[in-house]
Amino acid sequence: MTVMELVHLRMAGEDPEWLADLVRRAVREADGPERIKVFRHASVDSDLLIHLEREDDAGSKEAENPKAGELGTRLAALLKMYGMVKHSVWLGVE
Repeated sequence: MTVMELVHLRMAGEDPEWLADLVRRAVREADGPERIKVFRHASVDSDLLIHLEREDDAGSKEAENPKAGELGTRLAALLKMYGMVKHSVWLGVE
C-alpha cells in the first residue's frame, strides 16, 4: 500500500528558497524508504510543501493504520519554528 505524507508550511517572513535548501539538506541526510519532492506554491510565496511517499507492507497490522514516518515527523518539528505546519498522512486507493 502506498502511504503519502504531506508537510505543508505557511512561512512567517522567511525566504522560501533558503528554507527549501534547508529541507533538501535534511532530506539528503535521511536514510529511509521515502520518495521525496519539495514544492513552492505557484502564487503564494510563503508556502512550501514536502511530499513524502513510501510503500508499506499491505499485509501488516500497521499498514491498516499507518502512522507518520520518522522523516515526516522530524521535518514537521524542524519547520514549526518557521511558521504554521500541517502534517498529514494519506493512503493510496487501490
